[in-house]
Amino acid sequence: MLAGLSPAPILFGRVNVLTLEEGAPKDKFTGQVNWENGPFEATFRAVRYGEVLVPGTTAATDFTLSPKTILDLEGRYTWNERITLAVGADNILDEYPDASPIGLNGTGNTPFSTYSPFGYSGRFVYTKATLNF
Repeated sequence: MLAGLSPAPILFGRVNVLTLEEGAPKDKFTGQVNWENGPFEATFRAVRYGEVLVPGTTAATDFTLSPKTILDLEGRYTWNERITLAVGADNILDEYPDASPIGLNGTGNTPFSTYSPFGYSGRFVYTKATLNF
């Protein structure tokens, strides 16, 4: 019964369409190296995210996030068959997405777009213990 409405309602606006079509990276490449020597192990990972369009309400307010590469590193020590201890860091180079243009960031509270495929919190350092039983 939508055909009888004048003007016809827009079900998916410009921002919705562009978010679905171009709001994710154009490409993503991942490479990983695992190393093991006795009880010691390590993992090094690189992830490259391609361009992402951040749509505005008009074409003039669109902007593009540039490609970024994120590096992760984790070292592990297997104490015995049951206990493994690890220390690592995600995003070890502390990469951030491109900042939103100043004219589009009215409050200045959130300088990074939520469209970033790797977030905008920077480096994450952690330790963990794994218990197998």
